[in-house]
Amino acid sequence: MKWTTYVQHVNDLELIQQNGLSEIICSTRDFSRDTNTSKENFLTIIEKARELNLRIVFEWDVLDCENVFEKKCALFLQLPLDKIDVIRVQDIGALQFVLDKTTLPIQLIRENTDHNLLGLQTWRDLIGERLDRLVLSNELNQKKLAEYKSALACQIEILVYGKILLFYTPRALLSSEDLQDGETLRALGTSEESPHSGFPIHENKHGTFMYHIKDLYLLDKYEELQNLGLDFWRVDLRDKDLSLLKELIEINSNASGVAVKSKLPGKLTRGYFQTNKTDVLFKKLKNYRVQRRDESYVGEIIEIQNKQYMALMVRANKLHKEAKLKFISPDGKEYTTHLSSLRDAQMNDQESIPKGELAIIKYKGGVWPKSQVYLQ
Repeated sequence: MKWTTYVQHVNDLELIQQNGLSEIICSTRDFSRDTNTSKENFLTIIEKARELNLRIVFEWDVLDCENVFEKKCALFLQLPLDKIDVIRVQDIGALQFVLDKTTLPIQLIRENTDHNLLGLQTWRDLIGERLDRLVLSNELNQKKLAEYKSALACQIEILVYGKILLFYTPRALLSSEDLQDGETLRALGTSEESPHSGFPIHENKHGTFMYHIKDLYLLDKYEELQNLGLDFWRVDLRDKDLSLLKELIEINSNASGVAVKSKLPGKLTRGYFQTNKTDVLFKKLKNYRVQRRDESYVGEIIEIQNKQYMALMVRANKLHKEAKLKFISPDGKEYTTHLSSLRDAQMNDQESIPKGELAIIKYKGGVWPKSQVYLQ
């Protein structure tokens, strides 16, 4: 296992080398969503990195629209590609461009896209011998990571410490005007649907990014991580003090990983590393009270008009006049009524309404739209 991290300033390079890293990830603000390095400073970084014999990975992780992408390709070709060892891309158009216009090895970022093995194998096969590494999602648990590492048979990297991107849009959500080059707006978001708040929101010229209120931290599970046999562990300290790198890299057991955790700023989470149970919530998202349950099912109340009548969509059994009905409202309360009149959608009196038609019945207090109707 090897470590990799980001460099934004030339002064960071000696610290990187002192901690035994042989590779750096760097970029410019034109190509990176989180790096605010100018092209001039980037050129200084790679010159110094070459003096220190560090492997230079150039990251192109922004997602651009077609009109911007063409300009970005022209900027890319102006870079000193002969001084760069690897190109790291996320956008598929950028991937194809790099494949066509260079002979450099490629690291493909799949963090916010592919979670399935077939998709990852397809990208691996497409890039072929030029694939240097796949960067996998932090939504894969340790069981999946072990499975994918074995099946992919290529170098694998995951994030072990850093912020978690939840949402991205190319739109400017914090400002009304285009931001200047290098300018970043920051805010904290609050959910209207839950008690959660404090979501970091960053806006720059590439769009708006929202991050989890907790940083991902997996190093308190050091031994489990090591047993996965992954090739690279990445730490992202771009919004923190790079001196934390020394503490992280010196972790060599589960116990010290726990100790370092208490020294890190902010709240931390292991995310989905141990298990991904997001699918167990699906059943809870469905209100079982409004789901059909037995053979006496008639249909669903779809509208109530001024407490005068109710519109019932007959979905199963034919509805007859004089039938006795039971209603189950969305909050689980039950009501019964005996039909004394029955009309169709044109408000004509009928003796019965067939399946697939709308029945107009007398209003019943307590019954809401979405209430399910059964024969009593």
